[in-house]
Amino acid sequence: MQTKPIYFRSKTRILISLTAACVMGVTIAAPSAVYAQDRRDDRRDDNRNRRDDSQNRRDDSRDHRDTSRDHRDSRDDRRGDSHDSHRSRDESHVRFTHSQEERRFNNGIVLHRGVTVVDKRFDVYFPHHVYSYPHYALTRETGRVVVSPFSFYVGIFPPYIDRSSVFLSTPSRVYIDVPVYRHGDFVIESEIRDRYDLNRRSDDDRWKDDRDLSQTVYDLEDTFRNEDIGLLAPLTDPGVRVAIFSRGRYQYSLSPNDYLDMTRDFLRSVRTNDFTAYRVHRKAGGVYQVFAKHTYEDRDGRIDTVYQTIVLERIQGRWTITQVDTSPAHFDR
Repeated sequence: MQTKPIYFRSKTRILISLTAACVMGVTIAAPSAVYAQDRRDDRRDDNRNRRDDSQNRRDDSRDHRDTSRDHRDSRDDRRGDSHDSHRSRDESHVRFTHSQEERRFNNGIVLHRGVTVVDKRFDVYFPHHVYSYPHYALTRETGRVVVSPFSFYVGIFPPYIDRSSVFLSTPSRVYIDVPVYRHGDFVIESEIRDRYDLNRRSDDDRWKDDRDLSQTVYDLEDTFRNEDIGLLAPLTDPGVRVAIFSRGRYQYSLSPNDYLDMTRDFLRSVRTNDFTAYRVHRKAGGVYQVFAKHTYEDRDGRIDTVYQTIVLERIQGRWTITQVDTSPAHFDR
């Protein structure tokens, strides 16, 4: 009778003990599970943070590349802005060239007022009936006249000027070469030499690295292309005469004002097709030869060509015209 209750109590005790153990296990395991879950969450957060950091670094790198590209573009823009270029044709400048106005430039040069042509024999050369240089001559009188700087523009410009208006003083150093003619045709010797001499051709491209020189060459071209005498005036010096050559031979020297007045008269009369500096050659330290081909329309509407060589010397830090030569495209002995 008494053994059964004892068994019940023992079984109940065992069940209670097991229940307590389970409760304790759950109690102990719960924080561990929570901790493990927190650790997994932390790892996911760390991975997410690392991915975000990596993305941020990529974004920063992209921003840096974009910034660097912007800097390069800005530098390229500045370099582009500093490049020398041809002048656009300005009709107000053309009107001045063809006008009778006088103008004084900052370097002391004066373009003199045009006067009305009185001698009707000059009408063929000055259809606008205006010229600025007053010493032209139509006929050759030995000892009294010399050839004009534009005498090879036959029918376009007066062939002679008064000898009394020029200076006979050969330059101490001549930088004009005698042109070569083959079967009566002008030969551009540099094209033949440069075909076999790459160093020479490379040397003749270095003038473009000098900003002032390259702009001076472009202004020479644009003077004739755009009929803009105002571009030529700053390329002369009132204290430096311009030596005039004809087919490579010295003729006389002119005051820069007289040279500019005659060139202005020439621009009033000629119809230029193109004026191109086909070669710029370093002749000596601070001295360059500009070889130019001038194509123009004659009075009968035909296209003709005259070659010019213009010597530029750096004088007091400025490129200055000191010697000028003209040669016809064809020459019959």
